[in-house]
Amino acid sequence: MARITGHGSLPVLLNSPGSGYEVIDHVTVRKRFVFDYTRSIDVSAILVPTLSGSRYAEASAIANVKVVWKTTPVDFLLNVVTLTFAAAQTVEVSGDVIRARPEARRPPPEEEPRGR
Repeated sequence: MARITGHGSLPVLLNSPGSGYEVIDHVTVRKRFVFDYTRSIDVSAILVPTLSGSRYAEASAIANVKVVWKTTPVDFLLNVVTLTFAAAQTVEVSGDVIRARPEARRPPPEEEPRGR
């Protein structure tokens, strides 16, 4: 079991938000954790630094986030050499960077009062 949080400046959604949004890009980031026995990660801390370019300036959120824990050959060797004290594992976090569509940002028009 792992504890997954998202306390960053950009909202993190585990599923699709529905209509009113469009996908800008799909991002995948891998990060190795060594000597971390808590198995807790902050998804925002992993994904948001990769979104620093001007391409993502209009990003509203990260949707369809998927977190996969892997043991790579390098992780395996680190664990063998340190007799598993390193607790090395790699986390792969992927998601869709989305933004609100311009028509979704406009407030709905107010109804005019009907006369008799």
